[in-house]
Amino acid sequence: MTTQEGTSLVSMLRSTPRPEPTAGSGTGRLRAAAAGAAAVVLVLAGAPSAMAAPESVTKELHVEYGASVLHGTVTFSNRTVTIDGTLHAVGCRFIWGDSYAKNNYLGSGSSKQHCDKNHVIHVPVPADVPGGATLLKVFLDAPGAGQGHTEKWVYRDF
Repeated sequence: MTTQEGTSLVSMLRSTPRPEPTAGSGTGRLRAAAAGAAAVVLVLAGAPSAMAAPESVTKELHVEYGASVLHGTVTFSNRTVTIDGTLHAVGCRFIWGDSYAKNNYLGSGSSKQHCDKNHVIHVPVPADVPGGATLLKVFLDAPGAGQGHTEKWVYRDF
């Protein structure tokens, strides 16, 4: 194709009459979809979230079992509760917790067994509901059935 033929072909395409787009045409649908998407983005960008996650709440914790002592904190977050602290173990002990949303059990978490010295404790406990747990039952326990334990309730809002 020569340059002159190419130029005349372009001229012919430009001069060919085209129908105006209609609502049923691809172009009209595309424009309508783009306008709708832009409106949704504007609405969502300015809208506050339906449920903002509550802030974390940290409570002091002190539990004794015999000569063993756990001292630390319980942190209630949106979908977890965390027990952090120091366990002074006399004999072998472990920490565990059960999380609840009001009267509904949510989950449990525990440390490994620690024996005869001070240990740093970090125990995440699942609380997989919006807003997280409202209370945690913490246990300072001795291994083995019938060995006994001490428990303490920690409330998010008190």
